Amino acid sequence: MVVAVGLVLLVACANIASLFLARALARRRELSVRLALGSSRWRIARLLFIESLIVAVTGAASGLVLASWGSALLVQQLSTWQSTVSLDLALDWRVLALTAALACLSAIIAGVAPVFGLKSVAPGDAIRDAGRGIAGDRRFAVRSTLVVAQIAISLVLVVAAGLFLRTFASLNQLPLGFVPEPLLVAELNLQASGGPPAERGARVERLRDAAAAVPGVRSAAVSSTRLLTGGGWSTGIVGIGDGPMVRLRSVGRPSLWLNATTPGWFETMGTPLLIGRDFDTGDRLGSRPVAIVNEAFVRQYLPGQQPLGQIVRLVFQRVGVLIAAGLVLGLAGSFWAVRFVEALLFQQKARDPMMFAGAAVVLVAAGVLAAWLPARRASRLDPAAVLHEG
Repeated sequence: MVVAVGLVLLVACANIASLFLARALARRRELSVRLALGSSRWRIARLLFIESLIVAVTGAASGLVLASWGSALLVQQLSTWQSTVSLDLALDWRVLALTAALACLSAIIAGVAPVFGLKSVAPGDAIRDAGRGIAGDRRFAVRSTLVVAQIAISLVLVVAAGLFLRTFASLNQLPLGFVPEPLLVAELNLQASGGPPAERGARVERLRDAAAAVPGVRSAAVSSTRLLTGGGWSTGIVGIGDGPMVRLRSVGRPSLWLNATTPGWFETMGTPLLIGRDFDTGDRLGSRPVAIVNEAFVRQYLPGQQPLGQIVRLVFQRVGVLIAAGLVLGLAGSFWAVRFVEALLFQQKARDPMMFAGAAVVLVAAGVLAAWLPARRASRLDPAAVLHEG
């Protein structure tokens, strides 16, 4: 989209520059006479530059006003009574600076360039040439060059626009992974409704059953995060299966986006399960933890492997990286800082290795405990009770 806008802007600038240059070429005889009568090239260039700058600034200001109105109209057209689209389309200093730079550049090119093509001639020759109308061949040659350039740039724009349209059509034909037409989405905030947190899971199930009992409803489900909202929560991956973490080192910093759902969610969304089973009422606290992953997960983390039965180990990778980085920096800083208190110590070495090692062990234990306790609490939650967080 940015490339397409840039091409449109390029063609517009080429068209405007062509008009300016054509206007300057039409005044070529006048400018030759001015030059022959004693005007300097810089004075003529200043005259043309001021004229071009006035037109360019007026056009840029009008374009900014139209852009401001058009942006507000675009947001209004994209918004609905159910969902208000919020886009930051304010004309900040960068937009204003770019507009001013383009206006000045157009004025300089279109206003000053024709001056350097003028030749110094005698006053009598300039007047005779102006009266006989010669030098038209050069003028038409320049105009022909401009026309050729405009056609070439326009062809590039049309080809690029066609490619972008075909790309948009191809993207529009890709399956979304769910069927949006028959869906009705409602947002619930069980946390604001009060009640003990332990009872919210049962309340979610009752609401789902009540929605499924409505005439005309084929299925109903609840999830903590709606589709296409960009929400959810993420966690790091330590490894997959019982082996070491060798398989995940090639993917950089592996992480997952998670969502908690009730049974029947995939059926309600119209999302097919390729292999495996859906969640059922037996998947709750105390049962074996289960998860459903998408094709992107399998392609990235389990290429060529069977995903069923794999064990995903989470949480501690990022914590370990942070603890290690903190220990390295802390040990280096401590090794440098203890020299300032060395004179105050009694029968103690400022750089006692046992003291440094003991402090590192204490901090590692505290960090691991701080990461393990929330993970343990999360693993003991009823999956249905998590849904009230959405």
